[in-house]
Amino acid sequence: MSTTALVSTQETIKGARGLRAIWRFVLHRIVVHADTITYGAQCLKCDWTVQRDDDEAMHLACMRHTGRFPDHTAFWTYCRSMAYVQPVEGGQR
Repeated sequence: MSTTALVSTQETIKGARGLRAIWRFVLHRIVVHADTITYGAQCLKCDWTVQRDDDEAMHLACMRHTGRFPDHTAFWTYCRSMAYVQPVEGGQR
């Protein structure tokens, strides 16, 4: 998964008259490192939390928790990953 955007960057150039800054737009993309994706949930009724490597396993754990505690039906869920911002080179997107 990646997203591409124009990012304003500043370059400092030393010329005959000293230093000067130049702003330009460079195409960058953000790439998610696939091995770092984790899914988690937290019960809104108690302190129970879960963290799993895939989305389906996390949802199954939430349903098991609700099965044990029928009034615990609401959860905060999240997906975490590590991502890198890289300049786009050539025809990459």
